[in-house]
Amino acid sequence: MKIHRLVPVLLAATLTLTLACSVQAQVSFAPPQLLPVGPQLVSLVTGDLDGDGDLDLASCYGPYGGTGVVAIAKNDGNGTFTLASLINANRDPQPLAIGDLDGDGDLDLVKGESLLFNNGDATFGPVRGVPSTGDPGDVTLGDLDNDGDLDLVIGNGGDYYARDLSVLFNNGQGSFGGERKPFVGGRSQGVITGDLDGDGDQDIASANGGGFYYPNNELVTLTNQGITNPPTRQTYTVDTQPYAVTAGDLDGDGDLDLVTSNGGSASSASNNVSVLFNQGNGTFAPSLEVRTGNSPVDVKLADFDGDSQLDIITANQGAYTVTVLSNQGLQPPLRQDFAVQGFRPYAVAVGDFNSDGKPDVATANRSSNDLSILLNSTP
Repeated sequence: MKIHRLVPVLLAATLTLTLACSVQAQVSFAPPQLLPVGPQLVSLVTGDLDGDGDLDLASCYGPYGGTGVVAIAKNDGNGTFTLASLINANRDPQPLAIGDLDGDGDLDLVKGESLLFNNGDATFGPVRGVPSTGDPGDVTLGDLDNDGDLDLVIGNGGDYYARDLSVLFNNGQGSFGGERKPFVGGRSQGVITGDLDGDGDQDIASANGGGFYYPNNELVTLTNQGITNPPTRQTYTVDTQPYAVTAGDLDGDGDLDLVTSNGGSASSASNNVSVLFNQGNGTFAPSLEVRTGNSPVDVKLADFDGDSQLDIITANQGAYTVTVLSNQGLQPPLRQDFAVQGFRPYAVAVGDFNSDGKPDVATANRSSNDLSILLNSTP
């Protein structure tokens, strides 16, 4: 078994992380900028949608049972965003994913089971559907069949009874089909793809939380065994109500570790993240829990303090904050909470919005109907 340099530290600190240490580099952000968008914001992604070299934002809002709207916010290059367009995209506010679906060199969007193809300037053609039989709790993209294009994975957590994913394969031109529904055992609220076992192909991880009928404290990995074979499923216990999952090399050993944010239901949220270290072969050590703000519903990784180590950030809908957990290597990680000035931050996106070489932060605020932009001011 691999020994991870963060493990004894996390255990010894009891994972509360509210520590003062003069040698720890602290992260700082400029006061939040607020951009009004629309009601019931639930998702947020970032990428260069208009091809001008800076990162734009796409979010999704709308009433459940009504029309979901995708909002495009363009970046002026300095980290100031302007609402550019609103796109009606089928039912409900739903999760978003971003990537070049049709191989034309620009970034397209997936909203649940809807596809939005970019004209190259952050305008989009008619909304198309995908032949999925699932109900999206989350969506992600990855080349699962190694043919050079992005396939679609839908976590079917929109259905309280669902226990599977929907995987649809891209024909190279942005049309999807051949749906497969691998079993994950619970209600999939968060999904990612990545090479978890180091064999060169893309695997899947699913955060299963929020279900009334199935376990709501599981992280499931599906390791890719090729297009003709079913994936290998492994189940890990995390804390209650995992709602999102992300992957990155937290301990610098060259493989992908996993982090879940455990705050899917404010009434029963664990108010922490679960960190699972990869043992180098796509299996994971038992989870370690790290305290965050109340009800963390989304999680991302980035090097916020410039020390070449990945840090953790969560959007805390119950605290109106984001929590940054700065990776300190052999020292205890440092927790800092930052107010976003909006209400119920429900999704977080990370990227260098003002081209200064530092990762900045945006949140989609579900109850104040706006986005918060926090520019990184760490020295």
